[in-house]
Amino acid sequence: DVTSELPAGHIFKASPRAPAAVDAKGKKAAALPEGFYDDQRKDAKARNAAQEFNQRMHQELEKLQHELSQEAEVQYEKDQQSARTWNMSREMDECMNMAQAH
Repeated sequence: DVTSELPAGHIFKASPRAPAAVDAKGKKAAALPEGFYDDQRKDAKARNAAQEFNQRMHQELEKLQHELSQEAEVQYEKDQQSARTWNMSREMDECMNMAQAH
């Protein structure tokens, strides 16, 4: 008996459990707590929460794509500014070389 190994005065608290899930045949299946499996997709499937998992993954993917798009725009602008600066520098060098030649 596990409770006999507990120290005197220990209050045993049951861990909260997820509500029982119903399997494909309509039978009540034992529900697993969230995080039971290390693999998030497998965990969601076992808890009959695959649709919620897929929605969350889709939202995270959209967020990531938006962030990457913004970063790409910022990098593009930096590259364009760098190219303009390089061209201006080259043109200034050419002008100075022409002025020195005369």
